[in-house]
Amino acid sequence: MARLILDGGDGRPRCWPLRPGCNSVGRAPDNTVPLNLDSVSRHHAEILLVPAATGCRAVLKDLGSSNGSFVNGAAVMLVELADGDEVGFGKTRCRFEATGVPTPDPAAEGSGPWSLADLAAARQAAAGPEAGGSTELSVLRLAAGAPADRTEAKLRILLDIGRSLAGPQDLDALLTRALELLFTHMAVDRACILLRDDTGGLAPRAHRVRDGLPQDAGFFSRHIAEAAFATGEPQLTSHAGADQRYEGSASIIAQHIHAGLCVPLTGRDGTLGALYVDNLRLTGVYTREDMDLLSAIGGQVGLALDNAALIEQARAEAAYRSRLERFFPPAVSRRLRETETIVVADTEVTAVFCDISDYTGLCSRLPPAEVIAMLNAWFELAVEEIIFPLGGTLEKYIGDALLALWGAPYRADDDAERAVLAAVRMQHAAARFNAGWTARGHAPIGIHIGLNTGPVAAGNIGSERLVQYAAIGDTTNVTSRICGVAADGEVVLADSTRARLDPARWPLTALPPTRVKGKDEPLLLHRLEWQRVALSD
Repeated sequence: MARLILDGGDGRPRCWPLRPGCNSVGRAPDNTVPLNLDSVSRHHAEILLVPAATGCRAVLKDLGSSNGSFVNGAAVMLVELADGDEVGFGKTRCRFEATGVPTPDPAAEGSGPWSLADLAAARQAAAGPEAGGSTELSVLRLAAGAPADRTEAKLRILLDIGRSLAGPQDLDALLTRALELLFTHMAVDRACILLRDDTGGLAPRAHRVRDGLPQDAGFFSRHIAEAAFATGEPQLTSHAGADQRYEGSASIIAQHIHAGLCVPLTGRDGTLGALYVDNLRLTGVYTREDMDLLSAIGGQVGLALDNAALIEQARAEAAYRSRLERFFPPAVSRRLRETETIVVADTEVTAVFCDISDYTGLCSRLPPAEVIAMLNAWFELAVEEIIFPLGGTLEKYIGDALLALWGAPYRADDDAERAVLAAVRMQHAAARFNAGWTARGHAPIGIHIGLNTGPVAAGNIGSERLVQYAAIGDTTNVTSRICGVAADGEVVLADSTRARLDPARWPLTALPPTRVKGKDEPLLLHRLEWQRVALSD
């Protein structure tokens, strides 16, 4: 049994038992031996108890402390301890006691000066066959064994991670799961995933911290993470505070980082971010093997990020198509799925503008919620049962009005005929709608409709993220003016539309030349006597 004893000065010494393996000493409460004294660094030193043929060997290693470590008054960095040694941490003096720890004999085989390589090997020896169960002794949670066995175990880890990160999941869930897997397979204190942001820099997106440590998301060393991100190469530092590559890094000093490891997350289009882990208690804990495995894990995470981006893109495109296709009849929607985009193109359309008569008075008589319910019911009837079945395109809703097009995005020889038939059916549909509307105690509604035929530029119009299918041109503007000429219950169409109709099929009455806002010359308009058009048409 080994222990460290501090004389508190009050006749009641404090004692900390030391367990086989790695024991950390320092001012921070997460240490095995917490010494909350001014001259002691947060993570000051470590004492490693290593199984040996003669019982146990004890090694003290200073962790780059501010005030140094001492054994029997001499400053040390790495030294073997003996039972009864006075061990100093800054100005604090303790006594090391151990049963079964022999006095070091430089002449004995296996004794002599210790090196960092010796310490790394000692950790592995101290871990023994159950290294995978200790968070203190091994960075990789792998059972000791032959190199081939360790290689197989690492492949199993990568297979487990790849399988766990596969499949559709949102970004936050993906990152959280990746960190969970990392803590399952590697013994680290803190880990963070940083991703490239819109400025091209790095931004932390997910983090995880070992139990007992402050849950601060800003713990990572930006210096180390940005080096991995910029170079695309893994960054491994066994003693961050003494590493000249990161000299002057405020985050390493402020966060008391002893050892750090960071690998880039690489996707199809370059470096996506960085996966960062560090250790607050020990230096010299990360090896090339650790870096290689973390790099492989980073590759799995990068692949999962690529897949998540593709899935999100597919969802966004599906949502966009769904929104867009709501404005088209089913047959046109099917054709839209076969194209990448709908470009703006010049075409000829017949536009139908349908408006509810006396809408202002209607709104004054009804609560807003009931007005909306009425509009939804009417628009569903007009669009789903009339405009779409006749091959029309819904261009937009404008309050209580709607604008529909025939001839965009696809033209047909009978566009004008079908547009006029839609206007007739909407007038008849208004009568059917009123049967249910008046049964609820409301006054009947009326509609007036205007039609016009002419050139427009039609296609997807808007920003890259928010687009709308629209037709731009004087034709649609004049259509709304013609609708304003029509009285309640009337259908009025322009002479350009009349010229494309079969005169024997559509009873028309010529109106006097009519001036409308925005036009210098009066319009030649015709009233459609829609009541005389057979519904079978």
